[in-house]
Order: sequence, then C-alpha cells, then structure tokens
Amino acid sequence: MMMNLDPGRLRIEDFQYELSEERIALYPLEMREQAKLLSYRAGKISDHVFADLPAVLPQGVQLVMNNTRVIPARLRWPIANNKVIEILLLEPESKTAAEVSGTRWWCMVGNNRAWKSGELRIPLKAGELSIQRLEPREGQWLLKFTWQPNSNQLVGPETFEELLEEIGEVPLPPYLNRPTEELDRERYQTTYATEHGAVAAPTAGLHLTSNLLQEITSQGGACHSVTLHIGAGTFLPVKAAQMAEHTMHSERISCSVATLRSLRSAQGPLYAVGTTTLRMLESLYWMACMLNTESKLPHPDQWVPYSGIDQKKGSFDGDSPGAMSAHEALDKLIHYAQSHSLEEISGRTSLLIAPPYRPRMAQGLITNFHQPRSTLLLLVAALVADDWRQIYQHALDHQYRFLSYGDGSVLHF
Repeated sequence: MMMNLDPGRLRIEDFQYELSEERIALYPLEMREQAKLLSYRAGKISDHVFADLPAVLPQGVQLVMNNTRVIPARLRWPIANNKVIEILLLEPESKTAAEVSGTRWWCMVGNNRAWKSGELRIPLKAGELSIQRLEPREGQWLLKFTWQPNSNQLVGPETFEELLEEIGEVPLPPYLNRPTEELDRERYQTTYATEHGAVAAPTAGLHLTSNLLQEITSQGGACHSVTLHIGAGTFLPVKAAQMAEHTMHSERISCSVATLRSLRSAQGPLYAVGTTTLRMLESLYWMACMLNTESKLPHPDQWVPYSGIDQKKGSFDGDSPGAMSAHEALDKLIHYAQSHSLEEISGRTSLLIAPPYRPRMAQGLITNFHQPRSTLLLLVAALVADDWRQIYQHALDHQYRFLSYGDGSVLHF
C-alpha cells in the first residue's frame, strides 16, 4: 500500500502534546509491578497494572529485553573559585574499559573552561585518580583515566567499573531535575541488567520483576536478551523543523549467536521490552539486508529502511530493495557469524523508526510514555499511526505517570 509519507518530511511540531511538570514521575513506585499499564490493540484501549502483564500478553509470547546496565557515569569535582567540573562518560574508546589501572573514554565535560590545563587529580579512598584531556570531537572529549593505590594502602579499585562504583553517580535524565539519591542505584536499573555500559536505563523494563518473568515463562512464553548500550543522545531534543535535518545518535549493539538461534526457532510473537530493544531487533534486520559475506558488519544508518521512497512524489511502498523476511534475516546473520567464527553479532546503529516504518521483527512493544517532540514518540507513531494521540490523551485523562519513572503501555501491532 502506498503511503504519502517521507520520514524526512515529517514536521516535529506535529508530534507535540501538552505535558505538565506534575505529570512527570520524579520517583518510582515502591512496587515495580504496581505501575499502571495501558493496553492498546486495534484502536481499543484498556487499563491494567504491570502485575496483569502475563494475562495481557498473548500466549507463547517471546519477550526480548535489553540487558544493558547503567553505569555510575556522572563524575563531579569541585575546583577553585567554587566551580565544579562535571564529566559524563559516554562510551569507551575500545572494549578495554575494565582495563586495570587505566582506560580512555569519550565524555561530555561540563564547565570545561574552568579546566585550564594539565591533569585533574582526584583523591580516592585508597589512592588517586588522574584525568587527562586528549582530544576533542563534536562537543565531546577523549579523556584518559589512570589510578593507582597510595604506597601505604593495600586495597583500591582494580577496574574502572569498581572505581565508578566508588566515585560516580547514576546519571538521571535531565528532565527529572533533581539530585541522584541512593534509591536510584537500584531502581534506575532493570532487575535483569548484566552488561555494563549504558548511561540511561531501558525504562520499560523497570516495571518487570523476576516473578513476573517467571509467570510468563511458566505459561509457555520465553525471554531473550540483547544489548543496546543507551547513550546520552537518547535525551537529545529534535531541534530541526523537519526530520531530514535531524541526525540520529549512534549506539553500540550486540546479540549472541545463541540468542539469534533462539529467536529463529521461536514459535510465538516477539514483543520488545522498550524502544531500545525494538531498535535493536530492527537494526539486526537491516544489518542482514545490507550484509554481504565479504564485508564487515554494516552500520544501519537512520535512513536505510526508507530507500523505497520516491523522493519526487514523497510516497513509500513499504519495502526497500532487497528486503527479506525476519527468518531470512536471522539465518543470514547466523551464517555470517558461523563463517567468521563469531560468538556474537556486534556493531553500531543509528536507525530512525518513524512513520511510515513498519516493524519487520516484532509484533508488540512494551514502552513508557515519552516526551513530546522526541524520536521516541515518532517510533510509537510508526507503530500505531495517528492513534498515538488517542493513547496519550487517555493516559493523561486517567492520571498515568510519564517518562522514565512513570507508567507504561503495551502496544499490540
């Protein structure tokens, strides 16, 4: 079916709704599974709580979850004249982030002008941390972190991960506009987070408990883990009038070959837990479409799904040249991994999911309620079309809590 839509021509002002500050949840509920849950299916809405999720999901559902773990990525130090240097870790320069005694990360540096020159030297409980600026890149800095124990101390942080646990803060979203508290170390984290590297949580998963997941699997469902390390770019507002002028942020992804095989053999519908998981699944699909056996794994660009658009007419036929089925895509990735002796498929994605996109891998999405004028709201609109307005108005009218610590929804499509 032809659709008179080109995602590049979408106006971000058409994805605006009124969200007052009092509707933003500043703190999580005491019980994760007591958050409200809106269910949407074919234009019909019903109200539940997350404890009802096993009954709301279809029989045999295959839940796919992002197992990334939020690191204490915000570092602050007072310097002269009552000023504070603030560093937000974004991603390691390489996979040696846990290297003993030293590592290099790309970071954002707040109050950078106050950092005149030389090294920052930060005292630790057992030793000292040194930070050097190496090179800038598009508003970021590559920083070198080195640490060592004092001569009279026997125990200190051995890895960067341990060091961050000692001196770092959980980087709460800027719209919460409050200091990080001790409870955030546990609650701004899913119960199944294992892979360290995110600076923001996959917030739809914050509602899921081990008991809920066990109930789903006991009813014939299954759970699968993938990894997308969420970066600070997830909070970047869309400032461009049209999406053609907006550049999607890039994020690191990985999926084990064992998970690819499990997804290939799954019989029930795939439901993504969170927008990051959906982007991950769809990125795997487009990675397979772009892949040829001689090349390295491709990076799905934000526009790669939309090459079927007639740029003159602004119409879209729903498929790009060379598109394949979900099973064919998984088979191709599995074959590539086997032929290159890989245990996982990994790379980066900057995929944009926006109208008129249609999902290739997933049949449902569990997600929170997102900011107006955001790429996450565009993703929701791609799944439910103009019904996103009905869904969000219902949530506002029925006192749902919004954004990261807020309530959620399950969208069946």
